[in-house]
Amino acid sequence: QLVCSELLGRSWDHRVLPDGHRPGARTVESIGCRSLHWQGLLVLYERNLQMKRRILIVGGVAAGASAATRARRLNEKAEIIIFERNGYVSFANCGLPYYVGDIIKDRDKLLLQTPERFKERFAIDVRVKHEVESIDRKEKRISVRNLQTGEQAWESYDRLILAPGASSIIPPF
Repeated sequence: QLVCSELLGRSWDHRVLPDGHRPGARTVESIGCRSLHWQGLLVLYERNLQMKRRILIVGGVAAGASAATRARRLNEKAEIIIFERNGYVSFANCGLPYYVGDIIKDRDKLLLQTPERFKERFAIDVRVKHEVESIDRKEKRISVRNLQTGEQAWESYDRLILAPGASSIIPPF
């Protein structure tokens, strides 16, 4: 079992402890951290939730938008940026059949959040029509191309979340 004094002064931000040690509430409090149980993973998060981190998220819509808002709840001072290739950051996937079936006539009724509302409500920077082309893990940066202007830029990160979604495959029947 890991001795708590061995953990003092270390940063365990979003990491499972070495050797799989799962400290109880008393142990966690004694090292100045608190435990979070999210999607079945025990992680430690520093008590000082105000550390300024730069979190980049590749992909919006369901997974990316959810990850961004979760990151905001965990850290109010983090700089959070979502890069989305298409023009929409969040829309109601469940409403698509109704739009295709012409029950919902206005496409804008499917939009849940706009980049402006993300900025206003959650202080999250959403860059639509931006494609992430490569990841430099060693330098902790990504290459991003603005699809409207063609400009390419490097963006550095402290944390990177990949939520690009997927494309369906049509079987050759």
